[in-house]
Amino acid sequence: MAESGKKTEVDTQPKKKGATTPRKGKAKQDRGDNKTYERIKVAALGLFAVKGVEPTSIRDIGAKANVPTSLLYHYAPSKYQLVYEIMSDGMDRYLASARDAEAAGVTPEDKLAGLISAHIIMHCRNRQLAKVIEHGWRPLPKAEKDIILKVRDKYSYVWDGVFDAGINDGVFKIEEPRLARLAFIQMCSISTWYSPNGPHETEDLVQHFGELIFRAISAERTGKPIHFKDITALTFADALGIVEKHHTGAVFGKKR
Repeated sequence: MAESGKKTEVDTQPKKKGATTPRKGKAKQDRGDNKTYERIKVAALGLFAVKGVEPTSIRDIGAKANVPTSLLYHYAPSKYQLVYEIMSDGMDRYLASARDAEAAGVTPEDKLAGLISAHIIMHCRNRQLAKVIEHGWRPLPKAEKDIILKVRDKYSYVWDGVFDAGINDGVFKIEEPRLARLAFIQMCSISTWYSPNGPHETEDLVQHFGELIFRAISAERTGKPIHFKDITALTFADALGIVEKHHTGAVFGKKR
């Protein structure tokens, strides 16, 4: 969910004792529409989401993608480059979705409802990507990690701005807005347990968690409680449309 800032590619793995510098892969612009590289990213995403980044080897990715290791290094000199590129692209989409969902509202409660809806939809729509975005940045080299964390901060600032506006308007009652934001985003990050085959539809989960958050912050206007279900500035269909627009072409694992 990053802005269109300059991004660096990961050409080396973190230095370890006895490690050698891997060969450079193809230039990113030469790989963008390559079907082999897309297959590699799909395989990598699935493994990173299920096994984690550190336990996954470059050979694991090659085997799952049915790509020889020698050819795999031609496209991606390290698994960390794959993590970075998957995360960078995915976070671009998260940030764009959040900004559009926030902008679609008029009042702070409208904007908060939009952020809640978009975040949950993104976690339901591509669970594997959500899992990698949640934890995949930790083993990255410092330069790439710093880029990812700056983008994550921008995502948080969108939420912070809405909470600050609601507090200033007397609509939200939050003593520690930054802690509240951390708690609410974590609560809405449901990719670790959500299943499309489970008993709850995505829209039901949006309504449930949205109402929990509105109650937690004692949302009210002119002395009357504001219920999540009464927000009409941005419907579930609107939020879904925003997410779909920004996730066209995103990397998807085989099991969503």
